[in-house]
Amino acid sequence: MANSQEVSQTSTSKKAKEPSKNGVDSSINVEMKWAEFVHFAEKNQNLLIGIGVIVLLSIAGFVYWNYRIDSIKDDAAYELEKVMPFYKNSDFKTAISGDSTAKGLSEIAEKYTGTPAGNQAYYFLGNAYLQTGDYKSALTAFGKVSGSGLLTSAASAGEATCYEQEKNYAKAAKLFYTAAKETPNDALAPIYFTDAARNYELAGDKSEALKIYQLLVKDYSKTNQGREAEKAVARLKSVL
Repeated sequence: MANSQEVSQTSTSKKAKEPSKNGVDSSINVEMKWAEFVHFAEKNQNLLIGIGVIVLLSIAGFVYWNYRIDSIKDDAAYELEKVMPFYKNSDFKTAISGDSTAKGLSEIAEKYTGTPAGNQAYYFLGNAYLQTGDYKSALTAFGKVSGSGLLTSAASAGEATCYEQEKNYAKAAKLFYTAAKETPNDALAPIYFTDAARNYELAGDKSEALKIYQLLVKDYSKTNQGREAEKAVARLKSVL
């Protein structure tokens, strides 16, 4: 099952939010730190909050909006860095709601809805709810992660995990399969495919499970999942 699993707290002084002298946004270091928490092997990737390309009708508007997005980006990274230690220490209730020292993921996600920072916050919020057993709230949070790529595929896997916990295996299987097809991470794809196959079996759809195990044997033979899939193929062929 693809479940969620360091961020050092920085000073709350104004200096912590200022760009460095070499022109590099200070939020980059923040993002690199808290991105390490993404639970699927993303420790090997640079999961940074980015700035989208905005097309406006005037140069003045373009400059203004880029300034605003830079400010939002820096503020969001700063707020996320403050709350992530709670997440790291498995204090998920505080991570969700915050305390006197930090805004919670719920507030941050809502504040930056529709931005890359908001997507990051919703993803971690979903994982936090998942860890507390609040699957309904987790599904809502994961469902608000928009876009494409690593984060959205991980959110799909998060939704799938919720449905598996609720024993809705057919829906979990479809979402794990979607995550496997959409993730750009070659290390995660066979994990998600294995999760999908397991849930198809649990749902009673052994034929669909067999297809996925065969895909794992064919395309991921050198992975642990591919090797285990060989056994599953033999097992399922004996009963189908």
